[in-house]
Parts: sequence; C-alpha cells; structure tokens
Amino acid sequence: MFRLLFVLLGLSLLGFKGSATLGWALLGLTAVVWAGWVAQLLWAIATHAPPARR
Repeated sequence: MFRLLFVLLGLSLLGFKGSATLGWALLGLTAVVWAGWVAQLLWAIATHAPPARR
C-alpha cells in the first residue's frame, strides 16, 4: 500500500514538471487514496478488526 502511495506521489511530482494540471490531478488522487487508507485503518481500529491487506 505504501509503495502505491509513493508511486502516485512520484508521478504527481513528474506531472508538475510537464503540466501543473496533471500534477494537481495526480496529487489529488494520491490524497484520496491516502484518505481512504487512513479511514479504513481507523474503522478497523474502531471495530477491532484487522485492517484489510491489499
């Protein structure tokens, strides 16, 4: 999961060099993925279930 986040972050930084719009889009996607993972982790802690591994 962390590897995916770093890949998305790296792509967004490369996107900024080529196109600011593409960079922001990829950065937004990274933020959405990160927020989803954090929400899943918090939900797992709240329900005392092990977090889903991808």
